[in-house]
Amino acid sequence: MVLFDLYIAFFKVGAFAVGGAYALVPLIERQVVGVHGWLTREEFLEVYGASAGIPGAISIKMATYTGYKLAGIPGVLAANLGHFTVPCLLMLAIFGVLRRAAELPGPQAFLAGVRAGTWGLLVGFALSLAREGPLEPRAFGLAVPVAAAVGFFRVDPALALVAAGLFGLWLYR
Repeated sequence: MVLFDLYIAFFKVGAFAVGGAYALVPLIERQVVGVHGWLTREEFLEVYGASAGIPGAISIKMATYTGYKLAGIPGVLAANLGHFTVPCLLMLAIFGVLRRAAELPGPQAFLAGVRAGTWGLLVGFALSLAREGPLEPRAFGLAVPVAAAVGFFRVDPALALVAAGLFGLWLYR
């Protein structure tokens, strides 16, 4: 039963996998922490932090970790298959139409809405993290440069997180 639950939980995440990797974080958190209780909030944040420093999509790493924790390799397969089902089927279904659809106003308007929604999800996730406890000066002093580096100077988010982690080794010892 846990394999089916893993498949369905990550199927739901994959079905709404629009807007980039960081937009998926709140969706994954809702499934693995809120709905199913497979991970605690603290464990989720630890896995998220570790995942950000490892190459590859965060959603895949979260599916892999959760699946492995619950059911070993079969759990990994169930979670990742669930995550990939909808995007793969949609790409197969619309592959021939993509070029023509990109010129139409409807898909462009839809994607503009998705971009705005993604921004809202990211801000909401940041506010959710801030509610966990007071943002101490050291953390704020690290978060602002990382946000500026990623947001204004287009530094790769993974590189920014690794740099923040290395700086954290010095700052928090």
